[in-house]
Order: sequence, then C-alpha cells, then structure tokens
Amino acid sequence: MTFVLIFNWYYQIDRPFQDKKLPSVLSIEEVKSIIESIDNLKHKCIIQLIYSAGLRISELTNLKIKDIDKNRKQIFVRGGKDLILRGAKPIGFEVI
Repeated sequence: MTFVLIFNWYYQIDRPFQDKKLPSVLSIEEVKSIIESIDNLKHKCIIQLIYSAGLRISELTNLKIKDIDKNRKQIFVRGGKDLILRGAKPIGFEVI
C-alpha cells in the first residue's frame, strides 16, 4: 500500500496585501468650529469630553457622574480595561 502526498501549489502563493489607510485628523480650527456650532449644552459637553479625554462611545455611555473627579481632574473609565485618565483636562470640566 503506497501513500501519495498531494501537493496543492496554490497554498504557496502569497496573497496581496491591501494598504492600510490612515485616519483623517481634524485640525484645531475644525474641532473648535464643530464644538462652537453645537447649541445644546448637553451635546456640547459630551463632544468636548469625548474629544479632550479620547473616550470611545462605549466608554462614554458607561460613564457615571461619580467616575469624574473634578478636584483631581481624573476620569475613571470602565470597560474591558479599567482606566484612570490622569491629567486629562477635558474642556467640559468648566461646565460640570
């Protein structure tokens, strides 16, 4: 009884890689114009907090008022990894 090893040549062909696109970054003027165009105070605070602290939407939705320490200027972010953002000076702190 003989065994024949079947070699498939197509397993040896390298797949072409797609170029990774870099995300577009807004300038400071564009960010200011977006924030200034918002009339609703609640929405303005949310956008300022997301932008200045670098939060994801899911992190923002899990954020509680007790997680923001105004005196120490810290934000405790709950999620997959619990983070404390120190030194983050969110623009929304003046309003809170």
